[in-house]
Amino acid sequence: MAKRKSQSKHDFMVSALVDFLMANNYHTVKADLPNRNQSKFAPIFLSPQHTIYWTNTKKGHKPDASAEKNNQKYIFEVETKDSINDAHTESQWKFFSIKAKQGKKKFILFVPKDYELLAQLRIIDLNIQASVWII
Repeated sequence: MAKRKSQSKHDFMVSALVDFLMANNYHTVKADLPNRNQSKFAPIFLSPQHTIYWTNTKKGHKPDASAEKNNQKYIFEVETKDSINDAHTESQWKFFSIKAKQGKKKFILFVPKDYELLAQLRIIDLNIQASVWII
């Protein structure tokens, strides 16, 4: 997880995402939460998130969360105002979009309501496949 100015907001959003997933019957929920007790469902149901790697280079990124529902797997990345246009974010989004497509998964971006359009424009600019959920 990249350090950002709004790290506490990011961590709150990851926790809110986890709570939403658990409350809506997603399973195998994993999250990159520095303090796993932030979610009302953790630590009972929440597993730590693992890094996803390129096969040939063994380099990769750790998504903020992942889950499954109705035989569909999901990769989630949480962004705040200051991270949407970040270079590290670009690398992550491109990587997760490719990995989602390869694994028949869905890549979902979770952003604050006021930044949905900015995230959508960034998706178009980067020519990737992702959906945007808002908090």
